[in-house]
Amino acid sequence: MFHRTYRFNNSKNKQRGQQQIIAGVLALVLIGIGLYFAVTHFLGAKDTQTSQGATSDLVTMIGNVQKTYQNVSTGYTGVTSAVLINNGVVPSELVSGANILSPFGATPITVASATLYTAGDAISFTVQVPPANCSDFANTMSSNVAKMTVGGTTIVDTTAGTQLSPTTLGTACAGGGGAQVPVVLIASR
Repeated sequence: MFHRTYRFNNSKNKQRGQQQIIAGVLALVLIGIGLYFAVTHFLGAKDTQTSQGATSDLVTMIGNVQKTYQNVSTGYTGVTSAVLINNGVVPSELVSGANILSPFGATPITVASATLYTAGDAISFTVQVPPANCSDFANTMSSNVAKMTVGGTTIVDTTAGTQLSPTTLGTACAGGGGAQVPVVLIASR
């Protein structure tokens, strides 16, 4: 009788042990799923915050540039990053020596004279943007520029009547194959 009782109790203990292991594994899986969603949400919020900060800095810079050049007879001819930095029109957090830093990474923003109607009547800023930030960034910037291209595709052109199309923008932002997408912002005086 002792032998049967011992074997019966021993099998019950094995079952309890197996149930505890299964419960522990299930708890770990649920914790892992929770962590995955928390990290995903955090990274999404971080991307949005980065886009908003970049937009704010660039809108400020474009406004400062327009004020500085509004009465210059030669327009934006000869403008460079160094000229803008030396004139104090670039927000200080974007300045590194003679470069204007991109809020999206190590690639500097390039600055050049551009043409909308006549030579030098506009200025272009080329910003390399990660695909995750591309659409938000371009959507927000579209109302602050006369012309914008994303990955070589014209998204906005006030001179030609081209208005923002979410479909075109989405395709252009995804066209980089995961690499940063060049967004060219052209502003006039």
